[in-house]
Amino acid sequence: MKTIKIIIIFSSLIACFNFCVKENIPFTYKEFSLVETQCQWMNLDYNDTVIIINSNEKFKKYINCTEGNCPEIDFSEHTLLLATGTKKYGIISIAKDLQQFSTENYKLSIKIELNDLFDTERWVIALVTDKLKETSNVELKVITNASQKKYPAEVKFEEYSLGEIECSWKYYTENKVIIINSKEQLETYICKKDALGKCISWCADYSEIDFSKHSLLFAKASTPSMVDEIRKSLLQVSENKYKLDVELKLSGNDAVGEWTVALIVNKISKESEIELIVNRFPKFLSFSNYSLEGSSCQWIPNNLSTPELIIINNYETLENYINCTVDNYPVIDFSKQTMLLVRGCTGHDVSKLKTHFFQMWNNEYYLGIGVYKAASIEETVSWYIPIIINKLNKDANIEFDFYISQY
Repeated sequence: MKTIKIIIIFSSLIACFNFCVKENIPFTYKEFSLVETQCQWMNLDYNDTVIIINSNEKFKKYINCTEGNCPEIDFSEHTLLLATGTKKYGIISIAKDLQQFSTENYKLSIKIELNDLFDTERWVIALVTDKLKETSNVELKVITNASQKKYPAEVKFEEYSLGEIECSWKYYTENKVIIINSKEQLETYICKKDALGKCISWCADYSEIDFSKHSLLFAKASTPSMVDEIRKSLLQVSENKYKLDVELKLSGNDAVGEWTVALIVNKISKESEIELIVNRFPKFLSFSNYSLEGSSCQWIPNNLSTPELIIINNYETLENYINCTVDNYPVIDFSKQTMLLVRGCTGHDVSKLKTHFFQMWNNEYYLGIGVYKAASIEETVSWYIPIIINKLNKDANIEFDFYISQY
């Protein structure tokens, strides 16, 4: 039994000697570059891997030189380490460090600084080192600046036009975005049309796109009236998910219209998910009435012959227009809501009030107030119309329209 224990301990010491103790062996390396040569790398998978090359035969599997003159490496004394990978943002710089931890254990650390542009980019690091064994273990550690992983992030794009030609888009995309990644795929969506809008022939004369670096995002749909203006924005919400917001300003006539969005972006995977959100303007916005019923509060009387609109975003402002015997205002969550307060004074009793609220465009709104006079009672009446809406942007512009009508 004692003999067995000694063998186990002795074996463990040998293992630790090979894998735990740092060797005091001089170790050097230098970068190997193809700059100013007629060569380029080939047959690489760009998947965060390291290739150990110890011979000319293996070297020539990964390099292609147009003039047939490859740079020379003395593989009797040296090894070429070839590290490759891919990043989904543009690369600003790459730093590298190679460490030896034992006779056959090494770590290659790659630190990559990325910019904020979504752009699939490949990288290659080639190092000539002291001779390594084929059985050596080289751990690859790739580090990027973490700030590039923050979402959502705005995606830059370029508007795409088929050009001043007879080519047209064929289809509606049925409320979805099509990712086009090749010339052949693009040509399935365009054609030459006749005066009635019917495809009559294939279209070849259109603006070119470099699909090796870019993708085309395409969406098309009909609208109940003609489109006066269109705005769009694109956000990346996670690694492979996006959101395309399309805002349409409609003319309001009865003619059926249509809209098309075609955007060139840096290359994205065909497997990416793009959520399409379409907002049509003008659009009716819901609101709730603010009532003082059941509280100890009342509106402060006014004698305004011309009604005024007040935008209220806090209780301090509200206190200028309301009196309470005790501090029990009906609750408003001003962190999420805005009060629109219209007040005025008429020479007749008010029998009915009518309110319309529309969003006309991005930060443009329309508020229409109708005041109906009672049929017979004539007296000076101070009135207030408070409505609660979702929080408005501080730059919002509200057009206010007021009218008085006999009941």
